[in-house]
Amino acid sequence: KDLAFHNKNYHRSTLLQVNDEYVVHMTTDQSSMKAEIRKSAESWIKCETAKKRMKEVMMGEFKSQRHELFMNRRERDQCNAIKMSTLNKISNPNYLAASDVSDLDRIIIRKLIDDVFEPELNEADPRLRALGEDVGYKYATLVLFPETFIHQYETLNYSRQEAEKYFLEFHINREEWDSLDRDLAASAKDWQARKKESEDEWIDQSDMDSD
Repeated sequence: KDLAFHNKNYHRSTLLQVNDEYVVHMTTDQSSMKAEIRKSAESWIKCETAKKRMKEVMMGEFKSQRHELFMNRRERDQCNAIKMSTLNKISNPNYLAASDVSDLDRIIIRKLIDDVFEPELNEADPRLRALGEDVGYKYATLVLFPETFIHQYETLNYSRQEAEKYFLEFHINREEWDSLDRDLAASAKDWQARKKESEDEWIDQSDMDSD
């Protein structure tokens, strides 16, 4: 608890649980490793090692939960302020964003469509082929983009679990952090109020039952 308080208030860092398997790390700091990944991003996706893994993901030969989730229309389409699917929550399409290279994510995703998705679609998982070329942008964004940079971490001797953790690091600026902090505080206050209301209703019901 003390460490969480220290991270939140001094490093401006917090963890958000997506589900039992995935945790998103929100932070205003960026690791040196992430900076290196960003520098090598374009050359990485061109190398045969990266292309081979992405092809295996598309074919279903490499087990990818993102690939499986993508086959569910709700998972690939549900992305709005009210409700966001697990797949969209763990895609982190702004992973490479930086003030000096603001459009790098967009450039990489476009290259993944042109150089990986479209050329390999004919040999892909039949379910993916059935969806057609129209889903190219979504598949590159929600599946290929995260899978290839998680793979790059794995080639640097990180475990899959560690690689997922580093990829699910969402960098936000100080203004965005302050806004997020206010939203989280408001949500926590609302949850506490609803919890107290529920407890009060239970007590009232218990009194009625005892009568």
